[in-house]
Formats: sequence, structure tokens, C-alpha cells
Amino acid sequence: MLITLPYVQVGGLAYSVDFINAFSSSRDNHHYGDNSYESSSIRIARLSCDGSERPLQILEVTLLHELIHAVEAIHALEMDEDTIAGLAHGLYQVLKQYGLQLIRESE
Repeated sequence: MLITLPYVQVGGLAYSVDFINAFSSSRDNHHYGDNSYESSSIRIARLSCDGSERPLQILEVTLLHELIHAVEAIHALEMDEDTIAGLAHGLYQVLKQYGLQLIRESE
């Protein structure tokens, strides 16, 4: 089982973070995370499109990616997906450099 904080504060709003197996959306096969301003929620897919478990580090980058989208929505910023992906990976590198972990697996 994956564990993260029960919620994260983004712009003063408490966002829930939920891990699901996969998205049933037909948008595309590479839909691994989403967030909703209206329901203050973030969902992260645990499984890849081939049904295999996604590595913990990839789940953490996905969580950062969705958190950046939440900040973008709350503060009316306009960023493209490449910018958000770059920020997520850059922030992830800093977190790992200092031994910080966003998600952990329970025993």
C-alpha cells in the first residue's frame, strides 16, 4: 500500500491525494495523474498502461506534477505541459538530494 499525507495544502486549500489502479479515461494510454480544483483532489495511477506497477520515484514525480497543476489553477498561471514536467523533475531532484520523500510504501 502507498502512503502519503492525507492531504496537502495548496493555496490554502486542502487537496486529498488518492492512489487508484488506473484511469478508465479513453483520453490516452499515458494518463497517470489528474487534479480537480472543484473537488480539491489529486489522483495518481499506480499502474502503467501495460498493467505493471509504476516505480515509486515515478509516482512521486507524478504527484509533484499534479501539485504544480493545482498551484497553476489556484493562482491563474498559464504553463504548458513541458514547463510543468520540467518543474516537477527539477523539484524532485532537489527533494531527493536532501533525502525527502513524498510517498512511501507501508510494510
